[in-house]
Amino acid sequence: MKMLMKLFVPAVAGLVVLTLAGCCCGKCSSRATCSYGKQVAAPHSVTTEQLAEMIKNKPKNFYIFDALIWNKESVKIPGAYNVNYKTTDEEIAKLVPDKSARIITYCANPRCSASPKLMKRLQKIGYTNVSEYPSGIQGWIKAGMKTEPAK
Repeated sequence: MKMLMKLFVPAVAGLVVLTLAGCCCGKCSSRATCSYGKQVAAPHSVTTEQLAEMIKNKPKNFYIFDALIWNKESVKIPGAYNVNYKTTDEEIAKLVPDKSARIITYCANPRCSASPKLMKRLQKIGYTNVSEYPSGIQGWIKAGMKTEPAK
């Protein structure tokens, strides 16, 4: 029995640490709700209320990036720029030359992986103040917030 406990306890403890640190299934990016239903920590995320307050106050050097591919029926969070996997690092640098600018990324909903991938990419190319709005455009609309046509 002691031998079984020696093997079991460290394995369970390791699983708890992985779950608290991020997605432990390895199939999706770390976010508030894993695409596969697991709850994970989201240290770099903002709520609908926080994002709405930022938009209202219009802070200097603040950008919202929609990571989705837009079409003529698409809507976006007011003021958002379309920055997705097709956008080059050079185009991003031209749009936001200041690497310390406040950037919020979002995509469709918590199951969509485009936003966390964009957030990680921005951090990799040197942006230091990047967060994600994990609820995405669907959460924004569900909360009754205003949108505008994506162009």
